[in-house]
Amino acid sequence: SLEMVQGEIDENHSDECPVAFGSLVTDASTFTMKLQNAGDRLISVAETTMRYYALDRRLDKLCEAYFIVRQDKS
Repeated sequence: SLEMVQGEIDENHSDECPVAFGSLVTDASTFTMKLQNAGDRLISVAETTMRYYALDRRLDKLCEAYFIVRQDKS
């Protein structure tokens, strides 16, 4: 999903678009590392799931703001 959106970002988008996208990628990487270190605790898995949902919503909003079509949601 992130890779597909990255492929849609080009020079026609404002400078804010790649910056916002980079922030999402950084947060996704951080959450992935936390998930790998969380173990099997149900609470940790639930918290991480909610964070990923929030990241997905942020990605939706970024795509809406910059008129990017998410191929994984069409």
